[in-house]
Amino acid sequence: MRGFAYAIKNGGLKCFICGNDNPYMLIVHHKNHNKNDNTKENLVVLCANCHQEHHWKNSIRKSKDLVAAQLIAPYI
Repeated sequence: MRGFAYAIKNGGLKCFICGNDNPYMLIVHHKNHNKNDNTKENLVVLCANCHQEHHWKNSIRKSKDLVAAQLIAPYI
């Protein structure tokens, strides 16, 4: 049993965040963002909307950290 099957067994056939149960909207998300780590502890079912929002927030956070580091660098 791999990927989607693990996640369904652990969290059911619904989005872990919002509870969306539309099977056409559900995907498996790797918590540590490593697509090769398919351990059951690393997998969770998310709907496409929550999955996109999660990755968007993480990319914005990384961008802000990069800009802050560039602004501070000349003073270090």
